Amino acid sequence: MVESEARAESDKKSLEKKITKEKEIIHKKVAKLFKKTFENATEAELNLNSMYFICGAAECGIENNARVVAAAVITYPRKLILSRSPQSEAIVKIAGDLATKDKSLPGVIAPQPEARIFARSWYCSTRKAYQQTLALRIHQLEAVSSLDRVSGYLRQAIASDRNLLTTWIQDFRREALGENAPLSESDRWFDSKLKQGSLYVWQDKTTVSMVAYGGKTPNGIRINTVYTPPEYRQNGYATACVAAISQQLLDRGYKYCFLYTDLSNPTSNSIYGKIGYQPVCDITDYSFLPL
Repeated sequence: MVESEARAESDKKSLEKKITKEKEIIHKKVAKLFKKTFENATEAELNLNSMYFICGAAECGIENNARVVAAAVITYPRKLILSRSPQSEAIVKIAGDLATKDKSLPGVIAPQPEARIFARSWYCSTRKAYQQTLALRIHQLEAVSSLDRVSGYLRQAIASDRNLLTTWIQDFRREALGENAPLSESDRWFDSKLKQGSLYVWQDKTTVSMVAYGGKTPNGIRINTVYTPPEYRQNGYATACVAAISQQLLDRGYKYCFLYTDLSNPTSNSIYGKIGYQPVCDITDYSFLPL
């Protein structure tokens, strides 16, 4: 009896080990797929425990000839992050299957064609209408262009910048994202960036602009939270700030920097082009409306 129990326990451990190994293989395949779509794009917060796979006919994933053709990430209560896919049927299947499990999904963020296919499929399955929240473009930089000199210099943010920069973060969220997040969130964000050493400002006679970075990929890193208050705009501060931090990051060994721009903001798209950022692909953000 004891021997059979020991054998059963050993078989259970062997099976668990095999399943873990198979999951790791799938994760690597999915990560490779996401890399093609998002490595130049987004922090995406890839939580492997909440990753949804499409692998052939099996519910655990759609593998076509042992090749992952689509992948999605859900970090509830946020929107679904969807990879590029060569097969629209895979996107339809993800939408249909998710709709049978949870109809509370708030939206989807994906390359433009895949986002549209998913949103239409979600509507067919749930009757929930959708609207475009943002149209974004991903840009990548491998070398900083030569720019005119701008008064001031880049410096790392310090603790005494808290009051100013948390106010700016609030303003940035309202202006760029349409969010009215509580100040406590901006405080936590500031503390995190300060600890990481990833928050910088452009210093002229006073502090005039800010920039941060994060969301590393195997080869690059993302620039984010670029903000200049209205009273300091049209002086080239944001351009100088982003150019300087981009050069620093390249000098540290990153192959490239990347960032998002809002397609409805031609100014930011123009600024980043001058620095040397080149378009990679367009991303669409859809929100699903309540019934």
